[in-house]
Amino acid sequence: MTMSAPSQRLAWWVRAYRLYFAALILAAIGYQLWQDSSKAANFFSFFTIQSNIIAAVVLLLGASAIPRFTTNPSWLWDTVRGAAAMYMVTTGIVYNTLLTGLDEEL
Repeated sequence: MTMSAPSQRLAWWVRAYRLYFAALILAAIGYQLWQDSSKAANFFSFFTIQSNIIAAVVLLLGASAIPRFTTNPSWLWDTVRGAAAMYMVTTGIVYNTLLTGLDEEL
């Protein structure tokens, strides 16, 4: 099944945005790890970092396989994407309600 020209253009832009945001997430995680690499095991134990890694992986997978998933998405792919979105929403809500303004070093 071939996609029409507008669908192909949209797929290209969606792919580009997914790659861009995945790179941004991975760069932010890398920068934070580089700032204090002595606590690498503790660094990866935070849900914030884990949810961001999952989001980056889902974005990268979505960018690399968009034609296959747009025509007939599987229930597994929908579940993984939904879980990644829920993890990021949970991270944002917890940060904004409980952690805003705290400047403690962990």
